[in-house]
Amino acid sequence: MKTAEMMRRIQNAKTLTRILRDIPDFPEFGEYFKALLNEQDIKKDVFFKRAGISTVYGHEILRGKKKPSRDTIIQLALTLGLDIEKTQEILKIGGAAELYPKIKRDTIFIFGITNKQKIEDVNIKLLENDLPILGKY
Repeated sequence: MKTAEMMRRIQNAKTLTRILRDIPDFPEFGEYFKALLNEQDIKKDVFFKRAGISTVYGHEILRGKKKPSRDTIIQLALTLGLDIEKTQEILKIGGAAELYPKIKRDTIFIFGITNKQKIEDVNIKLLENDLPILGKY
């Protein structure tokens, strides 16, 4: 169900019971991310290194022990090669704000994701525009 339709139903509802029953639960971020990672033919430790995060932290995310920041989720999405729709979805599941094209930094992320750029390439564009980079490069 589309967001606008859900909003209309909530505003017209007399009780919450039926509405809440119709709303699917978001999966836990760690489980969702683990499923995406399992689709890749890469070892987890190698993936985390490419993503620019420590393997310990990466495994804590997978186990649901740590909640990644928005920037970390974007690093994961770039490394996984997710499209923009999947990236927005993983941001929502992670409890982070979706990418917004009217924000310069987000525009660079959207461009990088759309063009399957590496984190390093996105960071160069961020630096060129005096914006904070991803990770600890």
